[in-house]
Amino acid sequence: MPRAVVFERMRAMGAAATSAADLQRAMGAFGLECDPYSNAGRKSGAPRLPPGYRAANGRTDR
Repeated sequence: MPRAVVFERMRAMGAAATSAADLQRAMGAFGLECDPYSNAGRKSGAPRLPPGYRAANGRTDR
């Protein structure tokens, strides 16, 4: 998505928000919409990494 489009949408969200919570919800929804790895809209709801990936690669955090 072009940077100018992102900035325009963010300006519109800020102008339309009536509270900080409204702005947070709008920004969160926009972030999920732009994130190609989010599970939003996926029918399978599959996790990003295969089971055991972190442990097999030495990652123990979260």
